[in-house]
Amino acid sequence: MALIARCPCPFLPAADALMDFRVLSSLRGGDGAELHLAALRYGQYLWLQGYTARAILAVTRCLHGDLPGDCQLLNEWPIPYQALRWLFRNHPGDAFMGNPRVSFQHQALRVRGPRQAIRQWRCWGVWYLAAMELPALEDDATCARGPTMETILQGLHTHGVRGEAGMWQQSLWVEGNWEGRNDATGASTR
Repeated sequence: MALIARCPCPFLPAADALMDFRVLSSLRGGDGAELHLAALRYGQYLWLQGYTARAILAVTRCLHGDLPGDCQLLNEWPIPYQALRWLFRNHPGDAFMGNPRVSFQHQALRVRGPRQAIRQWRCWGVWYLAAMELPALEDDATCARGPTMETILQGLHTHGVRGEAGMWQQSLWVEGNWEGRNDATGASTR
C-alpha cells in the first residue's frame, strides 16, 4: 500500500508489484549484474511506497557491487548516479531521508575491503551530488572535507568501470543545464 502518490524515478527500472528485502539478501554473493538490477528495482519499489531513505539505501547497493566494465547491463542501467540525484531532488520534504551528505561522506572515508578505491570514489561522487541537491544539510565537520569535482572525476576515471566518469559527469546535468560546481560548497563553474 503506497503511503503517498509518487511519480516513478525515470532513472530506475520498473518495480515488481510486491517486493521486500529478500530480493537483495537472496542474491548476496551472487551475480553482480543480477544484484545490480534487483537493487535498482527494489529502490524504485521503496520510493513508490514512500520510503525515501530505504530507497536510497537499496540503490546504494549498486555502488558497492562488482560489475565488469563490459557488462551490457550498464548500457541500459548505469551506475545509479542520476537515479540517486533524482531521489535527492524529488523527495518530499516531510518524508524521512536522513542526511545523505553525512552518510556518503562516512562511507567514502570508512570503506574497506575488496575494490576499496572504486567504492570510495563512487561514494564521494554521490556525496558531491547530495551536497549539490541538499545544501541545507551539512557534512560531518569532524571528518575530512570531500574532494573537488575534478578530483572525483579523475578518481572515477582511474578506478571505475569503462565510461564511469562520464556516467557521473552526466548526472551533473539537470534538464539540459550544467550544474557542475568546482567544489561542493556551491561555487559554480558555469
